Amino acid sequence: MKKNLTWWKKKADKYFSQYIRRRHADHNGNVVCITCGAIKHWKQVHAGHYIPRNHLSVRFDERNVAVQCVGCNMFGSGKHDVFAMALITKYGKDILEDLNNEKLRCVKYTIANYEDMIGGYKDSLVAFDLRDIGNL
Repeated sequence: MKKNLTWWKKKADKYFSQYIRRRHADHNGNVVCITCGAIKHWKQVHAGHYIPRNHLSVRFDERNVAVQCVGCNMFGSGKHDVFAMALITKYGKDILEDLNNEKLRCVKYTIANYEDMIGGYKDSLVAFDLRDIGNL
């Protein structure tokens, strides 16, 4: 089966999501929702996007994505205003303008770009695994 661009984007999404959710996990695998503060295991939360994923130029921008519980991300429609305030607190007052400008940029990823992304996220996930083993 030949893997098309959509297949590669979906695979990159999978590894990026795991990366986002695991990078802030504590030694027990728990993370904090950016919008409500709920503490959940990284496997029980989403990688929520401030600017929607259909804007490819910020889809994989770590400043645009944070851990969100399912309640906030899906049922709370992302709690956009609270998310925005959390981003300002974390990155400074210019972050929303920066992300909104960046979302207008035209980006076209190739299969090679996605392969590179996936490789980088996989390497990070291995590092997280090694970190977790060290905390046992």
